[in-house]
Parts: sequence; structure tokens; C-alpha cells
Amino acid sequence: MSNAKLNLRGVHVFEKVPGQSLFRLRETHTAMRFGNEQQALFIQDGLVFEEGGKQVAWEDIPGWLLTAIEHANPVTLREAGWKGVPGKGK
Repeated sequence: MSNAKLNLRGVHVFEKVPGQSLFRLRETHTAMRFGNEQQALFIQDGLVFEEGGKQVAWEDIPGWLLTAIEHANPVTLREAGWKGVPGKGK
């Protein structure tokens, strides 16, 4: 498990256009939120995080999240870096 942390402040990174009073979107850092009655989890950079920002170990990912991922938009999952649980395919 890496030392990665959930970064919701940097989901949209803007930069000022030189010589103008405009800002442009420089990059995105997509995060997806999934939840049930007991827990909320995020996917960002292909990793799973608790609501407080701590990374969830692959072996601790709950089954309800994997079921929810199966029904999620595949384009958005790719944008959030999701490649599946190592050794489990999707």
C-alpha cells in the first residue's frame, strides 16, 4: 500500500492566463464518491480512499463497492484511474 492520500482540493487545477483576467483549466484530478448507509469511499488515481483520506488496502475493499463500480460510468472510472483490484480483473 502506498502513502497516497485523497486530494479533493486539487480536483480542478486552474492557471491565470498571462496578461488577462481569465483563468483556464490546466488539469483535472477526478475523484468518484461511492457510499452506502455505513460508509463512503472514494476512487482517485486508481486507488480507494476512506472519507477521511486514508487509503484502503486492496484486501479491505468491501464487496458493496465492487458491485457499485460494476454499475458506474466506465469513462468516469477511467478518468479516476480505476484499473480494477490487482489480481481480480475489473
